[in-house]
Amino acid sequence: MPIYLFLVILTFVRADPGQAQQAGGGEIRGSIVDRASQPVAHAEVQAREQKGKTFVQLATAAPDGSYRLGDLPPGTYIVRISATGFDSTEIRDVQIQRSGVKVMPAVRVEAGLIGDCGIGRRPNYCRLRGEVAEGGTVGGVVTSDDGRLVAGANVTLYMQGEGPISSQATRDDGTFSFAGLRAGSEEYRVSIAREGYFSEEVRHLDVLPGFETVYLPITMESCSPGHCQPHLRTIHLIGPCA
Repeated sequence: MPIYLFLVILTFVRADPGQAQQAGGGEIRGSIVDRASQPVAHAEVQAREQKGKTFVQLATAAPDGSYRLGDLPPGTYIVRISATGFDSTEIRDVQIQRSGVKVMPAVRVEAGLIGDCGIGRRPNYCRLRGEVAEGGTVGGVVTSDDGRLVAGANVTLYMQGEGPISSQATRDDGTFSFAGLRAGSEEYRVSIAREGYFSEEVRHLDVLPGFETVYLPITMESCSPGHCQPHLRTIHLIGPCA
């Protein structure tokens, strides 16, 4: 083969690298609804790389609540959703493959409330479940008031009208999770008990199909043996109740 012909072929193969990079980008698609399953228009959706990188992609939800984030390099992302009048929602562990499309379950956002005095606590973040599931998962991390992880605490899940429906012990890293929960009007709460601590409770648990809602830290206040009666607890006033 003549040398000049080889050079022409090489130049042709390497042409237009920008187009090749664009073709390798991934997408995140999904929709945003409120508690009544009505679309939330004009919400801001932000995707950023989870491991401290600076790449950010922004989108605005359409009138039907749908959104699309395109041209995402492969990696793990955090998706944050913000809308006027609603609490922000953060979704972690969103895996994007080269040229892949990640279709997210519908995200339900909650109306922002003022003056609830901490009775209903919002999840700190959501985690995208690896499998497609009709139900949702609720999890958390239990710590002591001095910041230590609390293993072996008994966590009991209650549903309104049925009483306790499941129980488990926190793992060595203080975590627990209950899967397969129905989303809807059911009222879920967890009670956490461990010797040497006052019992704790988290009410109005948020269940999102296809996601795990994570509450952390759930702090247990330590107490001396024989002095763990609920009426002796330290009362903490937060937010507008202070």
